[in-house]
Amino acid sequence: MSETSDHPSGRASFDDGRYLYCLVGLDGEDRRTNQFARGVDGGRPYLVSEERVGAVVQHCECQFDSDRPETVKEWLLQHQTVVDEAGQVFGTPLPFRFDTVLTGDDNKVRDWLAEESSTLLNALNELEGLWEYRIELVWNLERQNDEVEDNERLAAIREQRDNTSAGKAHLLQKEYERRQARLAERRRQDVICNLQERLAELVQEVHSVDRSRAPALTDRQSGSDEARHMTAILASTQHEANIGEYLDTITSKPGLAVRFTGPWPPYSFAPTIGQDQ
Repeated sequence: MSETSDHPSGRASFDDGRYLYCLVGLDGEDRRTNQFARGVDGGRPYLVSEERVGAVVQHCECQFDSDRPETVKEWLLQHQTVVDEAGQVFGTPLPFRFDTVLTGDDNKVRDWLAEESSTLLNALNELEGLWEYRIELVWNLERQNDEVEDNERLAAIREQRDNTSAGKAHLLQKEYERRQARLAERRRQDVICNLQERLAELVQEVHSVDRSRAPALTDRQSGSDEARHMTAILASTQHEANIGEYLDTITSKPGLAVRFTGPWPPYSFAPTIGQDQ
């Protein structure tokens, strides 16, 4: 790893270590390759194998850290590119989280793979041929608010508001906006529930992606004119067409845009590995 000011002296360093990208399953063929993309911070990723499990790694002497967001973003993209290429060569990988490091040399990696081979092979077998896709729903709130205008209770509040004093009209307007927001949110929940129920019939696994860790079902930032919700699914590439056909049926809803991306390595569905490396 090249020397760089992005690794402060307070960051843990060591004589020898291996940065971990992902684990892959190996069959009887010799498919080992060093032809990976440029790794994190210019490193050279390669494969360390032990029987039927391999780890894509690169040499390092400290973990990666930077105060510059653009640097961290570049490292994350480099990490993801290597994992993507491993998936193209070996099939569905088990990705490590960014900046997972095992202290020691290649033999230390092989020892760990041998010790955990049963657990790792089970996880690789369960995910074989499956990939992560993400479906983002994006609502235009102004457009959605217009769609609930025909609600009877909202109509009654509007009429009362328009025929009362200014002070009371202000309070009624606040009540109107709160009820309008609740109705719109309820409709979004219905769309999300219907989406996930239908997808569950088509794919291996479905769950919401908690982007904001907030209790609200949809992710809406203060002052934003959009509400968003992300669903992750685990599926075979053979199901892409069926998923796409279903998503086409909900894009006609007023004020709703649908973004479908993938296939990706199963970041959201892989078991947690490398926590104590």
